[in-house]
Parts: sequence; C-alpha cells; structure tokens
Amino acid sequence: MADSKYLRQIKQGADWWNQWRLRQGEKFGVPDLTGAELSEVQLAGADLKGCNFQRANLRKADLSSADLTGVNFAAADLRDADLSWSVVEGGNFAEARCDRLRWQGAKLRRAQLGQAYLAETDLQGANLKGVCLRGVDFGHRDLRGLNLEAVNLSAANLSTADLTAANLVAANLSGANLTKANLSRAILNRTNLVQANLEKALLDFASAIAANFCQSVLREASAHRTNFGSAVLSGADFTGSNLSGAYLADVHASEANFNRADLTGANLQRFWGHRANFSQAVLRGANLYESSLLRADLTMADLVGANLNGADLGRANLTMADLSQVSAMATKFEQASLHRAILRDTLFLQANLKLANLGLADIAGADFTGAVLLGAVIPK
Repeated sequence: MADSKYLRQIKQGADWWNQWRLRQGEKFGVPDLTGAELSEVQLAGADLKGCNFQRANLRKADLSSADLTGVNFAAADLRDADLSWSVVEGGNFAEARCDRLRWQGAKLRRAQLGQAYLAETDLQGANLKGVCLRGVDFGHRDLRGLNLEAVNLSAANLSTADLTAANLVAANLSGANLTKANLSRAILNRTNLVQANLEKALLDFASAIAANFCQSVLREASAHRTNFGSAVLSGADFTGSNLSGAYLADVHASEANFNRADLTGANLQRFWGHRANFSQAVLRGANLYESSLLRADLTMADLVGANLNGADLGRANLTMADLSQVSAMATKFEQASLHRAILRDTLFLQANLKLANLGLADIAGADFTGAVLLGAVIPK
C-alpha cells in the first residue's frame, strides 16, 4: 500500500515534488509508492531516486529525463510510459509490463530487465551497457546497431532476431537461443557464447575476437570472413557451416566439429585443433601454417592448394583426402593415415612421415626431398 504522504506530493507534479524533496532533507526517507495509481502522471525531470513503485500503475506516465536511479518497478504497469533520456541505473523491472515503453537515450546500466514484459518495446537509442536481460524473449526483434556491451543475455531467446552491427562486446550470451539470428557485422569481441545455439545464424563479416564459443552449436551457420582470432571453439559444432575466408588464427578448437564445413581460403595459422573433425570439409587454399591438428579427422577433406608448412598432423586421419598441390614443408605427419589420399604435386620437403601410412595414395609429382620416411608405407 502506498504511503499517503508521498502519494499526495508526487501527484502535484515534478516541480512540486523536487522542491518538497529538497525541503525534507534527511527526513525524506524511502518513498513507498507500492500499488499507487499514477497513470498519466507528469513527472518529467523528477528526482525519483530510490522510489518504490512496486505494482504501481504508471501507464502513459511521463518519466522522461527523470532520475530513476535504484527505483523498484517490480510488477509495475509501465505500458506506453515515457522513460526517454532518464537515468535508470540499477533499476528493477522484474515482471514489469513495459509494452511500448519508450527508452530513447535512457541510461540503464545494471538495470534488471530479464523478467520484464517487453512486447513492442523500442530499445533503439537506449544505452543498455551492463543491463541484466537474462532469459528475456527478444525472438524476431529488430535490435540492429544496439549497444549491448557487457549485457547479460544468458538463456535469452534471440531466435531470428536482427542484431546486424550490434555491439555485444563482453556480453554474456551463454545458453542463449540465436537460431537463424542475423549477427552480420556484429561486434562479439570477448563475448561469452558458451553452449549458445547459433544454428543457421548469419555472422558474415562479424568480429568475434577472443570470444568463447565452447560447446556452442553453429550448424549450417554462415560466418563468411568473420574474425574469430584467438577465440575458443572447443567442442563447438560447425557442421555444414560456411567459414570461407574466415580468420581463425590462434584459435583453440580441440574436439570441434567442422564436418562438411566450407573453409575455403580461411586463415588457420597456429590453429589448435586436437581431435577436431574436418571430415569432408573444404579447406581449399586455406592457410594452416604451424597449426596443430594432432589426431584430427580429415577423412575425404579437400585441402587442394592449402598451406600446411610447419603444421603438426601427427596421428591425423587423412584417408582419401585431397592434398594436391599442398605445401607441407617441415610438416609433421608422424603415424598419420594418408591411405588412398591424393598427393599430386604435393611438397613434402623436410616433412616428417615417420610410420605414416600412404598405402594406395596417388603420389604423382609429389616431392619428398629431405623427408623422414622411416617405417612409412609408400606406394611403389
């Protein structure tokens, strides 16, 4: 129940309220306006710091440019209200009705919005840096260009959402549903995407430097020319995805699945992919200089013209893979299987093929100058 002392004063409008609050000084206390009837109230520019509006009716209220720091709006009705250019840092919107609420220019740092009802809410122009939106439903929403830096969107529903060019630096998207979402040109640097679902998502030209995609699903996603530099992709599923021209240098991707993925022209320098699955993947012209692919599965992979110089493919499975015109100088193939592989015009200069199996491989034009072939099975 609202405290009548505060309710009488706030209904007089912003100027009256601000002056009365100033006169009260230390006697002001914590304004309890629980359940108050304040629909269409005019409080633009009001100092409402710390007010408790829990379950209050604030439909169509004008709270623009107000100071709403630390305000409790839990279960309040804010439908069609105006919070543009207000300061709502640390505000609590749990279970609040925020349908069609206007946020333009609002500062929402550390605000709790995860359980709020945000249907038809226009977030364009709002500063959402550091906001908690855990579990929010933004499916099919237009979130293009939004500043979502350091926002907590864990377990959120963002399926088919448009996040084109959005700023998601250091955001938490762990466990989020991003199926068919548009993240093209989005900034995902240092973003947490652990166990996120990005199946059929669009990430073309996005920047995901040092992002964490551990155990995430990116089946049939498109990440053409995406920058994954120094990202963690361990255990991620890229089955059938488009990674052509992607930058994957210094990436950690142990046990990741790239089955049937298109990595044409991708840069995988110093790529760490122990036990990764590249079976039937297309790696034509890819740069795998000094990459580590110990025990990786490259069965029937297309590596035509790839750079494998200095790479480590010890115990890797390259059965029936096409390594035509590959440069594999000083590359380690110790105990690797190249059974029935196509090695036409491949350069194995100074390569280590100790105990490797090249049985039934096509080695026409291959150059083994200086290679270590101790115990290797070589076709006659």
